Amino acid sequence: MSEERPAKRYKYPFEASQARLQQHLNPPTELSAALRKLICCHIFSIAEYQFDSLPSYKTRSLPGPLPISLSRSKLRDLSLNAFWVAEKSDGIRRMFVVTESRAFLVDRAWTTQELARSKAICSVVASKGITIVDGELVNSPYDDRGCFLAYDAIVVNGEHVGSSKFSVRLDALKKKVIDPLNQAIAAEGVDTLKFMMKLIVPHSAVDQIFSKIMLSNMSNSKEYWFIDEESGRKNKNDGVIFTAENEPYLPTSHSALLKWKWPDLNTVDFKIQAPFFDDRNGELRLYCGGPKGMELFLRSTPISHTLRTWIETDLRNRSDGRSASCIMECGYDRATSCWKVLKERPDKVDANYLTTVFSTLETIIDDVQKREIIASCKAFRGS
Repeated sequence: MSEERPAKRYKYPFEASQARLQQHLNPPTELSAALRKLICCHIFSIAEYQFDSLPSYKTRSLPGPLPISLSRSKLRDLSLNAFWVAEKSDGIRRMFVVTESRAFLVDRAWTTQELARSKAICSVVASKGITIVDGELVNSPYDDRGCFLAYDAIVVNGEHVGSSKFSVRLDALKKKVIDPLNQAIAAEGVDTLKFMMKLIVPHSAVDQIFSKIMLSNMSNSKEYWFIDEESGRKNKNDGVIFTAENEPYLPTSHSALLKWKWPDLNTVDFKIQAPFFDDRNGELRLYCGGPKGMELFLRSTPISHTLRTWIETDLRNRSDGRSASCIMECGYDRATSCWKVLKERPDKVDANYLTTVFSTLETIIDDVQKREIIASCKAFRGS
């Protein structure tokens, strides 16, 4: 069995930097129905879905591409098709949305935080129309502020690019969003988040990405870090992610987006909810996503006394308006054949879908190694 990832229980690792983030972001608010619909219309139009005909569970959380785990059955795709590869940051997904008067980040639960002092941003990247960019927030002990890492674009200054090839989307993202944005921030002297593009290269150069990922034993815990001296970027890492060149931005799970995580970091996000425990054995009940927004009971798993106490006190009696349920990230312990709860994921609304659970188990069984990925990527010859 691979060594289990050390993690602080029940705390998302980004929480420690929330205080310094807040100086660049206004307090969280719920996104208006009109803006929510506008964002969904742009995203789902790529897949030719009509917003008004979508069932509510399709828009319950922020839509976006869902990567498939790189199992051995998918490994051959890397030698046959054109992909781009980036490191998989251990951050929090956010969508960066800019209108003519507002610039804000949207999380999976449709909570929005407007950037403080964002007037300069709006005039540069949304003068002709809305901009919608996908990315994530990361933090680093080497920085004094949070960083938004952009990795895909749906709409750029009113121009819909989501249906274009990935290389076209990347070019628009760099030249029409990130570069002019940073120039405006520097010229105006605006103290705001850092905005950067992920380092994304043709997948035949995957070893370039792997070479920048280091294993650290800081704070007596095993952690992977992506360190790019050229850009000055340093953040936690949990693997690599491949995006197909010839596929559009699709708000669904599909083989055009493949993820590989370090073997000891393969996890699944389950929902736990009242009544929480199995009456027969007292184990914690784990739920995954099913068809039409259903939540399916998968199995129960033994837990520690500390976790049980937290569920019976803090979670069951939350006073902040949230329901007595949450998403928990879990790793599979092959020695005991049980799921082990690692931490809460307050940034997520929905549990992983049933097929994601099984594909993760397949990935754990296949145990695809880094050297196999590099060999498959190097075997690609292009058209």
